[in-house]
Amino acid sequence: LFPEQLTNAEGEKVSLDHLAGKVVGIYFSAHWCPPCRQFTPMLADFYKRVKGEGKKFEIVFVSQDMDNYAFRGYLDQMPWLAVPYRDARARANLGSRFGMRGIPMLK
Repeated sequence: LFPEQLTNAEGEKVSLDHLAGKVVGIYFSAHWCPPCRQFTPMLADFYKRVKGEGKKFEIVFVSQDMDNYAFRGYLDQMPWLAVPYRDARARANLGSRFGMRGIPMLK
């Protein structure tokens, strides 16, 4: 489902083991999308609140941005993990698997 490693806002590689035993939301979004830029801060507040309550929860961002520069800039605003932008195959497969037809979309 996911590539072997995810990334965080600092550009560090994160093992899929980090998702073990957690409820995982998959967030399809892009910086160029105004509704996405409006929704992302609300989702980040929710994420921080749930994590602060000690819940086993994670979000994985699947970028629909046009380039790595936009992806990195947008990910900097997010407290969660992401599928690396360079892994276009994984991003496309996740979009197909979850029926992504528009953004923002949280599954």
